[in-house]
Amino acid sequence: MLVRLLYPRFKSRYQRPVSSPLGPHAFISPVIASASRTTAQWIALLEGIAVPCGPINDVGEAFWDEQVQAKNLVVNQPLAHVWHA
Repeated sequence: MLVRLLYPRFKSRYQRPVSSPLGPHAFISPVIASASRTTAQWIALLEGIAVPCGPINDVGEAFWDEQVQAKNLVVNQPLAHVWHA
């Protein structure tokens, strides 16, 4: 796991700090946030070390996701007519 590579104190459960309720999250978040890697690069890195992961899509990206397209999950609906007084 990436955390174990970056922080040896997480190598085993006996070496992990118990004082942090977030565990490795508190240590890895700043690393990810400050890194100049793309989403695709992070996914490739994490999948390369057997960490299940995927992108966090915005609405536009979600509509164009490969699986969404393959399963025809986007349904276009006609707009309802709105009456104004």
